[in-house]
Amino acid sequence: MNKLLLFFLALAPFICGAQPTYTLSNLPQVGDQATTTLLNPSDFSSSPSGANVTWDFSNATLTGASSTSEFVVPSTTPYASNFPAAGFCAIGDGGATYAYYAQSFVGLELIGAVGGASSTVFSYSDPDLLILIPSTYNDATTDNFTCTFTSGGISFIRTGSSSIVADSYGTLLLPNGTQYNNVIRYHLTQNYQDGYTVSGIPQTINYVNDQYYFFSSDHRHVLASHFELTSDASAPFIQFSYVENAPLSSVQPEILSDINIIQTGEALWSWETELNIERVEVLGINGALIQSVPVGTNQIDLSSLAAGIFVLRFTTDEGEASKLIHR
Repeated sequence: MNKLLLFFLALAPFICGAQPTYTLSNLPQVGDQATTTLLNPSDFSSSPSGANVTWDFSNATLTGASSTSEFVVPSTTPYASNFPAAGFCAIGDGGATYAYYAQSFVGLELIGAVGGASSTVFSYSDPDLLILIPSTYNDATTDNFTCTFTSGGISFIRTGSSSIVADSYGTLLLPNGTQYNNVIRYHLTQNYQDGYTVSGIPQTINYVNDQYYFFSSDHRHVLASHFELTSDASAPFIQFSYVENAPLSSVQPEILSDINIIQTGEALWSWETELNIERVEVLGINGALIQSVPVGTNQIDLSSLAAGIFVLRFTTDEGEASKLIHR
């Protein structure tokens, strides 16, 4: 499975005002699973785009068996030592592929992957930024990436650039009869090259990856994805798929607007609200609990933690809300 799909199967935005927005709260959670079913690529259309549109794939034809991806703590995988900075790992194809991700100050990045018949290890010296956090309709960014890998006894250097834009939002209709409202679509374009040397002669393989993926405001996982990979070394590879069991997101972003969060020091945060707060927790980007705040306390000191990015999660009598904080 394409390594990007392992990531896209995990993510979903939630609504912010009239438009859906992708935020840290919609990253995969350890223990999540996603079942993906292949569809006929000819049933996909990149139109329409823009605001308040409808994508109707309800009549798309199923063409392949389903497969399941799962998200785990990196330390539980056989390649954890290769990617110590990873926050979580996506395992696909029954354990044949592994993709490792980390959260930066800009967004979510792919820092490594393992796959193929010989379990080729892809290590990124310049991570591949996959999505901005937060981002919403019309947000866009570009990024460069570099990775190395060895295949068939030959060393390769992969270099490339990505362009990501949230080009539309609206309603999505899927073959399983489900209708999703408040959906945002991202368009990813990647141009990259694999450089290598054979008998002292430099060689290059050029690739273009063109991908669309759809997120609901109420779910963590991508709902549908279409990508076309072309190169000057092989025939185009095209895949259209949708996820059958995207889990609901319990986070309610409107609650966050009722909590006034203030950074009062280098590693100090406090908050004020009229809501009844039942629990406040600090989480890592992989969803692991790092610290709990005693009930009745309205501030937290993270000076004992190493510098990084964390999630401050509030559980109230009206639901949950989360905020990204930088230590």
